[in-house]
Amino acid sequence: MKTNELSQDVQDAVEQNFTPHYRVADTSLFLERLLPVEKSTVDNILQHMTDERIYDSQTQRWKGFPDPTRQESGTESMEAKENSLYGPFCAIAEAIREFVEARGRPSASEMGSSKWVDYHDSESAQLKPGALFALQQMGLIESQVRTLS
Repeated sequence: MKTNELSQDVQDAVEQNFTPHYRVADTSLFLERLLPVEKSTVDNILQHMTDERIYDSQTQRWKGFPDPTRQESGTESMEAKENSLYGPFCAIAEAIREFVEARGRPSASEMGSSKWVDYHDSESAQLKPGALFALQQMGLIESQVRTLS
């Protein structure tokens, strides 16, 4: 019986440490509350992304993201794996933004026109937000830039 007691103690300790660090939510409800967008708008965006081959409806995968079912060699660092996601994410986000704005709907930004750009691995990533604002005010850049770094 001691094994069962120890096993329960371990399970209790894991749950106590893990519980404050995760939340479970229904995906549809989560997205509806996070991004309150009409289903028809989402459907139109997804159809356009499929037509442009940015999204593959057969595999349900976005262009440029690594295939999680593919066996990894194990030699790539976690940082390198993470870095490989920035470019595809920005390309997809930019394609969606362009599609929405081309149809006369403003993007979520209240700051004017914007553009998703991947600067995480360049010297430009060192620019502070205030510097971007100053460059925009001086007319040296046309839009506010959303960056991932």
